[in-house]
Amino acid sequence: MGYVALVILLAKLFIKSLWENKIDWDDTPSTAFIVGWQQFENELPLLHNVHVPRHIGVNAHYVTSVLIFADASERTYNGVVYLHVYYPDDNRYVLNLLTAKSRVAPLRNISLAR
Repeated sequence: MGYVALVILLAKLFIKSLWENKIDWDDTPSTAFIVGWQQFENELPLLHNVHVPRHIGVNAHYVTSVLIFADASERTYNGVVYLHVYYPDDNRYVLNLLTAKSRVAPLRNISLAR
């Protein structure tokens, strides 16, 4: 799911912008909205090129660490979790995306703790 989180987030942001502009289900959106959606729709087939690896290949002898990052803006909340693995046999590091989540901020403003 993490690999397509951005695509889903873009669709949710588009729907939110329709809601903010008070465009009802039966209303015809403006040309700008239609063009924006058509561009999004035309790029969706590119998702067929996304390859999602299922096996990470970690055993007890590898040095691993979990890296978690989160960020927020006025429009979205986002978080990702990576598995950082050191393979001593090859003397190399690999970073694997485990999951990513994105949320659209609510319509009403809320204060964020500082």
